[in-house]
Amino acid sequence: MRKIEALVLANIQSPNVGNGALVTGTLNSISIVNPKNKISPSFYSWDQVTFADSIFRDDFYQKVNESELLLIPGAVTFNGREDHKKGGSRLNFTAQDLDKIRVPIIAHGLSYRFWSDGIYPNKDQLLQTLSYLNSRDDCLIGLRNDGTKAWLENLLGEEMENMPECPDPGFFVCSPRFNDLGKDLFISVNYEDSVNRYKDPKKLERIIQTLVGCCEIFAENINEKIVFVPHSFEDYEMILMVCKRLKVGVLHKKVRVLSMPGFEDHMQIYNHYHGARAVIAMRVHSLSPSLGMRIPTLVISTQNRMKTYMSNLKLEKQIVELNDENISKKCESFLDNVMTERFNFSDQDRAIIGEKNKLSEFYEKAQFI
Repeated sequence: MRKIEALVLANIQSPNVGNGALVTGTLNSISIVNPKNKISPSFYSWDQVTFADSIFRDDFYQKVNESELLLIPGAVTFNGREDHKKGGSRLNFTAQDLDKIRVPIIAHGLSYRFWSDGIYPNKDQLLQTLSYLNSRDDCLIGLRNDGTKAWLENLLGEEMENMPECPDPGFFVCSPRFNDLGKDLFISVNYEDSVNRYKDPKKLERIIQTLVGCCEIFAENINEKIVFVPHSFEDYEMILMVCKRLKVGVLHKKVRVLSMPGFEDHMQIYNHYHGARAVIAMRVHSLSPSLGMRIPTLVISTQNRMKTYMSNLKLEKQIVELNDENISKKCESFLDNVMTERFNFSDQDRAIIGEKNKLSEFYEKAQFI
C-alpha cells in the first residue's frame, strides 16, 4: 500500500455537519477506487481563510509544498462574495499564487450557490483562476453533478474541458445497508439564506404545514422517533416552527433533535442515520449520504441545483419542489410506501451503482498521483 501525504483544504472550524461529510466522503472515495493508495491527511482550515480576510498566507504554501498532494473536498465554492478579489471564489488564488503550489491538486465535487440575478462579483478573476487550473496537467477539478459545470460555463462563456462532473463526496460517507432498515423518521430542514430561499412566505408556510403533517402521520402509525437533524444554526429556527405546531403528545414523546458536533465528531451524526427508516431531506449533505446508505429518501428542493442533482441520479420520483402545490400529498404518499414496506429500492440501487462507476471514471483521470 502506498501512503500519500496530503494537505486537505477543509472547513474544519465550521459546525455544519456537511463539511465533515465532504472530507470523509472524499477520503473514502479514493480508498474505494484505489485501495492501494492510502491518504495520510493533514488539515488546513479553509473556513479560517473564508471568514477572515480570504487570503491564503505564506504558511499555506509552505505546508502544501511539504506534502505530496493538495486535496480539496467539494464545497459551495462559487458563491459570489465581493471579498474574493483575487480568484472570484473561495479558491481565492491568482494564477501566480497557484504557480507557487508545486504538488498535484485534486478537488472533488466543487459546487455553486449564487442567489442574485445580477452580476457575479470578480468574474474576470474567476475565469483567470479556473483557466489556469484547467491548463495544469497535474490538476483535476471535479464539479459536482448538480449543474455546476453548465452554470459555470454559462457564467464565464468558456468551456471547462478538463473539469469533469463527478459524484458528490457525501454519497460515500457510509456504505449502503441491505439488512437492517432502521426505525425512525429523519428530517433535515434548511433555513440557511432564508431571505433568498423563501422569498414567498406562502411557500415557506406550505413546507411547514407539510412537515407537521408528515410528523403527525408517522407518529400515528409508527411507534418510533422523529429525529430532526440541524446542519447549521439557522435550522433550529425552522425546526421550532414545525415543533410549535405539533400535538403536545407527539412533541414530547416522539421528537428528538440531534446536536451539531464539531468537525472532528461529525460521524456521530451519520452513524445516527443507520437508525433511519426514512429521510426527508432539504440539505444536500443529508440527502446525498442517505441515498448512498440506501435509506428511502425524499428530497424537498428549494434550489435548482438539488433538482438537477436528483435528475442526474435518475431519481426524479424522489423529489418534490418548493413551488409544488401537491407537496403534502407527495410527501404523505412517500411515507405511506415506507411505513407499509412498499418502497421500491430499484431506482436508488441503480443510482448507487451508477455513482460508484462515475467515481471510478473521475479518479481514472488522476493518474498523476
